[in-house]
Amino acid sequence: MDIPDQTIYDYSRFEPIMMDNYVVDTDNADHEISWTTMGQRNLTVSIKDRVAFISLADKMNNMFDRLVLKNSGSSTTAWG
Repeated sequence: MDIPDQTIYDYSRFEPIMMDNYVVDTDNADHEISWTTMGQRNLTVSIKDRVAFISLADKMNNMFDRLVLKNSGSSTTAWG
C-alpha cells in the first residue's frame, strides 16, 4: 500500500501518517511491528505509537526528498 505524497509550502506542516493504515501483517498485531526510517536528507522523522511525524530539517529549504519507512516485515516508501 502506498502512502500518499505530501507537499508543504513555507512553514506549514506535513500531516501525520498513521502507519497501521499502510501495512497488512497476518503474523503480527500492529503493536508488534517496529518501524524505522532511512533515506531522508532534508526531513526530520519521529515515529511514536505507530504514527510518523515529519518536518523539514531546514524551514528555508525548497527541496524534494525521498523517505523510506521500513517495518519489521517489509518496507513502504513515502515521498516528501
